[in-house]
Amino acid sequence: MKKTIQDAMRLMTYHMRTLRINHHMTQKQMASVLNVSAQSISAYENGVIRPDIEVIMRYAEYFKVDITYLMGINLYGAIHDVLPTQTEAQMFMAYRRRPAWMRKVIRELCFNGTKYRTQDEEQDYAMMLSDYDGEYK
Repeated sequence: MKKTIQDAMRLMTYHMRTLRINHHMTQKQMASVLNVSAQSISAYENGVIRPDIEVIMRYAEYFKVDITYLMGINLYGAIHDVLPTQTEAQMFMAYRRRPAWMRKVIRELCFNGTKYRTQDEEQDYAMMLSDYDGEYK
């Protein structure tokens, strides 16, 4: 299904209104943040007029969302939900430094929901991972 400018504008006005309401802001408060009138906010949210790129950028910056989210292209929302935290980045780098066999075990445990078939298998996994236990601290 091909998106049109009208589709993008409808999604943008929906996201603009939803973000403002979810943050418990009035149109007047939002207008103050964007340095426009409350009537402009109402017109943007009702699709009467299109906000210029500067207003869209300020809006995205204020709510910490990507502009593409406002237009419905990126469905992830807030930027901090997309970018890893410092701890997640450190965990990823630690994962990358592991040997291939250990990365495979970690992937199996984390993503495949692998259940141990036998007690011996569980002990083997535990032993393999414990050999590197000191490196994670």
